[in-house]
Amino acid sequence: ARYVGIKVDRVIIRTMLLSGALCGLAGLLLVGSTNHTLTTTIVDGRGFTAVMVSWLAQFNPIWMILTSFLLVFLGRGAGEIATNFGLNQSFGDILTGIILFFIIGSEFFISYRLHFRKKASRQPAEQAAQPAEAHAPAPQPEAKEASAAAEENEKKEVGADV
Repeated sequence: ARYVGIKVDRVIIRTMLLSGALCGLAGLLLVGSTNHTLTTTIVDGRGFTAVMVSWLAQFNPIWMILTSFLLVFLGRGAGEIATNFGLNQSFGDILTGIILFFIIGSEFFISYRLHFRKKASRQPAEQAAQPAEAHAPAPQPEAKEASAAAEENEKKEVGADV
């Protein structure tokens, strides 16, 4: 960025000020909305949800909006299911967690490919006992000529160094 002429220090400070202002506005809305007080449970795990939203959206701002709506609808729907069937309210969180677990698991298998190795067949003990030279293929005549030429080149190089 400095190469192009962008003043990195100013961009960092401007970004920090803008994000701090947005967080302060969100905090104002949380505190001033229902109870008009600041309690320990006011955040209610929104930071973890925000990390999950940004990760599921692959850090794309437009997709973050849509992913956050998905999580809100998922949470509301799970709570509605728990209410209609007379279950504990924690069941909605459990259902949301299971669905998100499978979404993240499928994301993992989409992003990464697993390669399974085949097991090598075992050789009989008799073949393993034989020396390695017995299994080596016979050298080709062209290979003998190439190795002889390489040895001559090495001798020439050694003679030039002395």
